[in-house]
Amino acid sequence: MTITKIVLSYFALLALIVGTVWTLQGVNVLPGSFMSGHIEWAYRGAPLAALALVVMWWAFRTPGVLRGTVGLIGIIATLMGVILVLRGTASIAPGHEKFITYGAIAIVLGLALEVWMTHAIGAAHNIFGAFGVLLIIAGLIWVLQGLRLFPGTFMLGDIRWAYRGGVLAVIGLLTLLLAGRKPAASPAK
Repeated sequence: MTITKIVLSYFALLALIVGTVWTLQGVNVLPGSFMSGHIEWAYRGAPLAALALVVMWWAFRTPGVLRGTVGLIGIIATLMGVILVLRGTASIAPGHEKFITYGAIAIVLGLALEVWMTHAIGAAHNIFGAFGVLLIIAGLIWVLQGLRLFPGTFMLGDIRWAYRGGVLAVIGLLTLLLAGRKPAASPAK
């Protein structure tokens, strides 16, 4: 039941954010959208936000749900960071390098949240460990392709892919190290 409450509280948090934005746009406090100034969006957003608060209150009364929800937010932030990094490395358009920076920040913050919220080594640490290994492998392949040592893709001979692969491999190594950390010893009572 705790896992269900963690997932429900995560979706309730998203509903709270959406409901609040709709309400603020409906009363024209948050301009810049087709919803701005249309009071019906406030009528839709306020009940959504209120329902989300009730669900979060109900879920957070169970011990460990708040910690699990923050850990889940960390996992999702990490995955979104990976998507941003991959988006930034796959594009050659000017200005898309910022996706790599934002993605790396999201990865680090997401991993920090997840690791901070997890008391013991568990399933999430195993997932991040495997994810770290995959990032290292992908990074090394990119380095080899950028250096013309591993043929087969458009990255062949483009030194930028060697640099990007090095960064990805370092992120993977950090992920692996964070996933393998031992839990802090609890103080003796």
